[in-house]
Amino acid sequence: MLEQILPVKWIERKSWFAFVLGITYAVLGILSALILFPKEVGLAAVAFTSLLSLPSLNKLLTLETEQAARDNIQRLYLNKWS
Repeated sequence: MLEQILPVKWIERKSWFAFVLGITYAVLGILSALILFPKEVGLAAVAFTSLLSLPSLNKLLTLETEQAARDNIQRLYLNKWS
């Protein structure tokens, strides 16, 4: 949802914004659970919050994996030719 608007590297660098983004997702998940399942809010709120945060987490984990792969290639190159 919001991950399409905000660049992933910006979210990674500004940890306070990632915290605010998480709180926003939690509030949206709780509100949608209250509207759809007023008698059983707890489990639905956790499910909706998880669904909202999955795309952002996926993009952040992809970025971290790419950075780790680049670092490993650089380390391998430096160890072989140094």
